[in-house]
Amino acid sequence: MALCYYVPYFYLAVWATEIFCVIRIIASDDNPDYKVPWLLFVLIIPIAGFMLYFMFYSRTLQKRFVRRLNALKSNSYKKNDDDDYAMIGTINLDYRSLVHHFENGVWMYKCESVSALKEDIEKTLNDSIEVTPNMLKTNLFQKFIRAVVRIFAPML
Repeated sequence: MALCYYVPYFYLAVWATEIFCVIRIIASDDNPDYKVPWLLFVLIIPIAGFMLYFMFYSRTLQKRFVRRLNALKSNSYKKNDDDDYAMIGTINLDYRSLVHHFENGVWMYKCESVSALKEDIEKTLNDSIEVTPNMLKTNLFQKFIRAVVRIFAPML
């Protein structure tokens, strides 16, 4: 039997794998800035695209990096019991945040606003409820719509 008889099955397998790859990219919770290039790459160069996607797209951190991030997180959030200082604001160190949105943080030391800020935070925490993963469950259609919309988020 000639090899040319298997070509339609090969095309079917490639097509099915490409559709699976596109759905996986769209449904992922990654940054949309990474999704669009991968989608273009997979759709323009089908076989090489999804092969490279499955080889390089894994964005899991090594255990040593996770331990280091957890150590940094535990050391960076300290409670201030003496009400001497506070910091409020948003600080994202990227071009859009600094230049277009003028994001900044304000460091306050031994001023009246520190105690007012502390009272406001405590009042907000008392009025808040804890959001659990069970509250955020959505169906497959909602997840797909959110994933598609997130692709266009950087353009908004």
